[in-house]
Amino acid sequence: MTLVAEEIDTVAGEIDGQLEAIGAELADVECRLENLYQALETRQLPIEVLSPRILALKSRQDQLTAAREDTEAQLERRRADLRPPRRKSSGMWPTSESSSRRDHSRSGRRSSATSSSALKSLRTRPS
Repeated sequence: MTLVAEEIDTVAGEIDGQLEAIGAELADVECRLENLYQALETRQLPIEVLSPRILALKSRQDQLTAAREDTEAQLERRRADLRPPRRKSSGMWPTSESSSRRDHSRSGRRSSATSSSALKSLRTRPS
């Protein structure tokens, strides 16, 4: 169990490092885009000059976002792979579903008899 926990920590540490690097670069790209948008809005530079750079940064932003999503999915897969397998129920203890089914079937027998006699008495009562 300890070895599995250590392996999970190692893998999580490596992937967390990748996520931090991706996050830092993504923040840098977003800051640069904001600066270019600011220059465009204040008319410091014409659109012809800014457009290629904006498109390149938007493309990089999309790549980084996809890389972040892939890395997060990889982390989840690794964690799932390293989790110990769940043991199957031996059937010795009833599950909540089977016990509730049993309870309903018992109470259902009594309640159906009771409800049918109640219906009969309602039908035969004078109004």
